[in-house]
Amino acid sequence: MNKTKNKAKRLLSEVTFKEGKINFAGIAFAFLWSSVSTATKIGLESAQLF
Repeated sequence: MNKTKNKAKRLLSEVTFKEGKINFAGIAFAFLWSSVSTATKIGLESAQLF
């Protein structure tokens, strides 16, 4: 019984770790995407000035 409990605990922590990685990647991607889109917007606006 105790072995099963430990196995489940380890599995849960691995899943949580993987999901944390995925969440972090998603946040990093969203941050990069917003930076790029902001830079593009600024680029287009400054291009229109000339």
